[in-house]
Amino acid sequence: MIPAMGDVQIPLDQVASVEITQGAMAVKTENAFQVTTIFVDNGERDVGGYVKDAQELVNRELSLPPGYTLVWVGFIALAGVAAETAVIMLIYLDEAYHSRNLEGRMREASDVAAGVREGALERLRPVVMTVTAITMGLAPILWSGGTGADVMKRIAAPMVGGMVSATVLTLVVVPAIYLLWRRRQLKHRQGGFVSVAAAIGPTKEERTER
Repeated sequence: MIPAMGDVQIPLDQVASVEITQGAMAVKTENAFQVTTIFVDNGERDVGGYVKDAQELVNRELSLPPGYTLVWVGFIALAGVAAETAVIMLIYLDEAYHSRNLEGRMREASDVAAGVREGALERLRPVVMTVTAITMGLAPILWSGGTGADVMKRIAAPMVGGMVSATVLTLVVVPAIYLLWRRRQLKHRQGGFVSVAAAIGPTKEERTER
Protein backbone atom coordinates (compact mmCIF):
# COMPACT_ATOMS: atom_id res chain seq x y z
CA MET A 1 0.00 0.00 0.00
CA ILE A 2 1.16 3.54 -0.82
CA PRO A 3 0.07 6.31 1.59
CA ALA A 4 -1.55 9.31 -0.12
CA MET A 5 -3.28 12.53 0.92
CA GLY A 6 -6.32 12.26 3.15
CA ASP A 7 -5.13 9.00 4.76
CA VAL A 8 -5.84 7.16 1.50
CA GLN A 9 -3.95 3.91 0.90
CA ILE A 10 -3.35 3.04 -2.77
CA PRO A 11 -2.63 -0.60 -3.67
CA LEU A 12 0.76 -0.99 -5.31
CA ASP A 13 -0.63 -3.06 -8.21
CA GLN A 14 -2.68 -0.05 -9.33
CA VAL A 15 0.38 2.09 -10.06
CA ALA A 16 3.07 -0.43 -10.91
CA SER A 17 3.67 -3.89 -12.27
CA VAL A 18 5.74 -5.99 -9.86
CA GLU A 19 7.45 -9.22 -10.87
CA ILE A 20 10.47 -11.23 -9.75
CA THR A 21 13.30 -11.55 -12.27
CA GLN A 22 16.97 -12.47 -12.21
CA GLY A 23 19.47 -9.62 -12.59
CA ALA A 24 22.75 -8.23 -11.41
CA MET A 25 23.54 -8.62 -7.72
CA ALA A 26 24.81 -5.04 -7.59
CA VAL A 27 24.65 -1.99 -9.80
CA LYS A 28 27.73 0.24 -9.86
CA THR A 29 27.64 3.82 -11.07
CA GLU A 30 30.26 6.44 -11.81
CA ASN A 31 29.37 10.04 -12.69
CA ALA A 32 25.70 8.98 -12.84
CA PHE A 33 26.47 6.26 -15.44
CA GLN A 34 26.23 2.52 -14.85
CA VAL A 35 29.66 0.88 -15.04
CA THR A 36 31.11 -2.60 -14.92
CA THR A 37 34.72 -3.69 -14.47
CA ILE A 38 36.42 -6.45 -16.43
CA PHE A 39 39.57 -7.98 -14.97
CA VAL A 40 42.05 -9.35 -17.52
CA ASP A 41 45.09 -11.57 -16.92
CA ASN A 42 47.81 -10.24 -19.22
CA GLY A 43 50.16 -13.14 -18.52
CA GLU A 44 53.83 -12.24 -18.54
CA ARG A 45 53.41 -9.13 -20.71
CA ASP A 46 54.00 -5.60 -19.47
CA VAL A 47 50.85 -3.67 -18.68
CA GLY A 48 51.59 -0.74 -21.00
CA GLY A 49 52.20 -2.90 -24.09
CA TYR A 50 49.20 -5.11 -23.36
CA VAL A 51 46.85 -2.14 -22.98
CA LYS A 52 48.10 -0.58 -26.22
CA ASP A 53 47.52 -3.78 -28.22
CA ALA A 54 44.16 -4.38 -26.53
CA GLN A 55 42.99 -0.86 -27.37
CA GLU A 56 43.92 -1.30 -31.05
CA LEU A 57 42.13 -4.66 -31.21
CA VAL A 58 38.98 -3.41 -29.50
CA ASN A 59 38.81 -0.28 -31.66
CA ARG A 60 39.17 -2.41 -34.78
CA GLU A 61 36.83 -5.28 -33.91
CA LEU A 62 34.22 -3.75 -31.59
CA SER A 63 31.55 -1.19 -32.41
CA LEU A 64 29.93 0.23 -29.28
CA PRO A 65 26.26 1.26 -29.36
CA PRO A 66 25.37 4.89 -28.54
CA GLY A 67 25.82 5.72 -24.87
CA TYR A 68 28.55 3.11 -24.23
CA THR A 69 32.20 3.97 -23.59
CA LEU A 70 35.37 2.09 -22.77
CA VAL A 71 37.87 3.47 -20.28
CA TRP A 72 41.36 1.99 -19.88
CA VAL A 73 42.58 2.94 -16.40
CA GLY A 74 45.63 1.73 -14.50
CA PHE A 75 47.36 2.36 -11.17
CA ILE A 76 44.26 3.99 -9.70
CA ALA A 77 45.10 3.19 -6.09
CA LEU A 78 48.70 4.35 -6.44
CA ALA A 79 47.68 7.59 -8.12
CA GLY A 80 45.15 8.22 -5.38
CA VAL A 81 47.69 7.77 -2.59
CA ALA A 82 50.27 9.94 -4.37
CA ALA A 83 47.74 12.72 -4.98
CA GLU A 84 46.47 12.58 -1.41
CA THR A 85 49.91 12.80 0.21
CA ALA A 86 51.00 15.55 -2.19
CA VAL A 87 47.92 17.67 -1.45
CA ILE A 88 48.40 17.27 2.31
CA MET A 89 52.07 18.24 1.91
CA LEU A 90 50.98 21.41 0.10
CA ILE A 91 48.63 22.22 2.98
CA TYR A 92 51.46 21.89 5.51
CA LEU A 93 53.80 23.99 3.36
CA ASP A 94 51.17 26.70 2.96
CA GLU A 95 50.49 26.79 6.69
CA ALA A 96 54.18 27.20 7.50
CA TYR A 97 54.63 29.87 4.83
CA HIS A 98 51.63 31.98 5.84
CA SER A 99 52.48 31.64 9.53
CA ARG A 100 55.97 33.04 8.95
CA ASN A 101 54.60 35.69 6.63
CA LEU A 102 52.16 36.97 9.26
CA GLU A 103 54.98 37.09 11.79
CA GLY A 104 57.09 39.17 9.42
CA ARG A 105 59.68 36.45 8.92
CA MET A 106 59.33 36.13 5.16
CA ARG A 107 61.69 38.76 3.78
CA GLU A 108 64.43 36.85 1.97
CA ALA A 109 64.90 33.67 -0.05
CA SER A 110 66.45 31.98 2.98
CA ASP A 111 63.24 32.66 4.93
CA VAL A 112 61.22 30.88 2.23
CA ALA A 113 63.56 27.88 2.42
CA ALA A 114 63.20 27.80 6.22
CA GLY A 115 59.41 27.84 5.93
CA VAL A 116 59.39 25.04 3.36
CA ARG A 117 61.74 23.01 5.54
CA GLU A 118 59.49 23.51 8.54
CA GLY A 119 56.36 22.42 6.69
CA ALA A 120 58.04 19.41 5.09
CA LEU A 121 59.43 18.15 8.39
CA GLU A 122 55.97 18.30 9.95
CA ARG A 123 54.69 16.01 7.18
CA LEU A 124 57.67 13.61 7.26
CA ARG A 125 56.35 11.26 9.92
CA PRO A 126 52.80 10.87 8.48
CA VAL A 127 54.24 10.14 5.01
CA VAL A 128 56.62 7.49 6.35
CA MET A 129 53.81 5.91 8.38
CA THR A 130 51.51 5.81 5.33
CA VAL A 131 54.16 4.23 3.10
CA THR A 132 55.13 1.68 5.75
CA ALA A 133 51.51 0.66 6.42
CA ILE A 134 50.70 0.20 2.72
CA THR A 135 53.93 -1.67 2.00
CA MET A 136 53.57 -4.00 4.99
CA GLY A 137 49.93 -4.65 4.10
CA LEU A 138 50.68 -5.57 0.48
CA ALA A 139 53.96 -7.41 1.02
CA PRO A 140 52.31 -10.76 1.96
CA ILE A 141 50.42 -10.73 -1.35
CA LEU A 142 53.71 -10.79 -3.27
CA TRP A 143 54.56 -14.18 -1.74
CA SER A 144 51.05 -15.64 -1.71
CA GLY A 145 50.22 -18.71 -3.76
CA GLY A 146 46.50 -19.32 -3.32
CA THR A 147 43.57 -18.91 -5.70
CA GLY A 148 43.75 -15.61 -7.54
CA ALA A 149 47.29 -14.92 -6.36
CA ASP A 150 48.56 -14.30 -9.89
CA VAL A 151 46.08 -11.47 -10.41
CA MET A 152 46.63 -9.95 -6.97
CA LYS A 153 50.40 -9.99 -7.37
CA ARG A 154 50.14 -7.85 -10.49
CA ILE A 155 48.02 -5.37 -8.55
CA ALA A 156 50.25 -5.32 -5.45
CA ALA A 157 53.63 -5.11 -7.23
CA PRO A 158 53.08 -1.66 -8.80
CA MET A 159 51.71 -0.38 -5.50
CA VAL A 160 54.73 -1.52 -3.48
CA GLY A 161 57.23 -0.24 -6.03
CA GLY A 162 55.28 2.91 -6.75
CA MET A 163 55.16 3.91 -3.09
CA VAL A 164 58.91 4.60 -3.31
CA SER A 165 58.43 7.08 -6.16
CA ALA A 166 55.35 8.53 -4.43
CA THR A 167 57.44 9.14 -1.30
CA VAL A 168 60.14 10.90 -3.32
CA LEU A 169 57.44 12.96 -5.04
CA THR A 170 55.89 14.03 -1.74
CA LEU A 171 59.04 14.69 0.30
CA VAL A 172 61.40 16.02 -2.39
CA VAL A 173 59.73 17.09 -5.63
CA VAL A 174 56.67 18.87 -4.20
CA PRO A 175 58.64 20.94 -1.61
CA ALA A 176 61.27 21.81 -4.25
CA ILE A 177 58.67 23.08 -6.72
CA TYR A 178 56.88 24.94 -3.94
CA LEU A 179 60.17 26.57 -2.88
CA LEU A 180 60.93 27.76 -6.43
CA TRP A 181 57.41 29.13 -6.80
CA ARG A 182 57.42 31.04 -3.50
CA ARG A 183 60.95 32.40 -4.10
CA ARG A 184 59.93 33.71 -7.48
CA GLN A 185 56.80 35.22 -5.96
CA LEU A 186 58.87 36.93 -3.26
CA LYS A 187 61.34 38.24 -5.84
CA HIS A 188 58.56 39.78 -7.95
CA ARG A 189 56.97 41.31 -4.88
CA GLN A 190 60.23 42.90 -3.75
CA GLY A 191 60.88 44.13 -7.29
CA GLY A 192 57.45 45.74 -7.31
CA PHE A 193 58.18 47.56 -4.06
CA VAL A 194 61.45 48.91 -5.42
CA SER A 195 59.78 50.10 -8.64
CA VAL A 196 57.00 51.87 -6.73
CA ALA A 197 59.48 53.56 -4.40
CA ALA A 198 61.58 54.76 -7.36
CA ALA A 199 58.52 56.16 -9.11
CA ILE A 200 57.31 58.07 -6.04
CA GLY A 201 60.74 59.55 -5.36
CA PRO A 202 62.17 60.74 -2.04
CA THR A 203 59.89 61.69 0.79
CA LYS A 204 59.53 65.23 2.18
CA GLU A 205 61.79 64.39 5.12
CA GLU A 206 64.47 63.04 2.80
CA ARG A 207 64.33 66.21 0.65
CA THR A 208 64.60 68.38 3.76
CA GLU A 209 67.67 66.52 4.96
CA ARG A 210 69.31 67.04 1.58
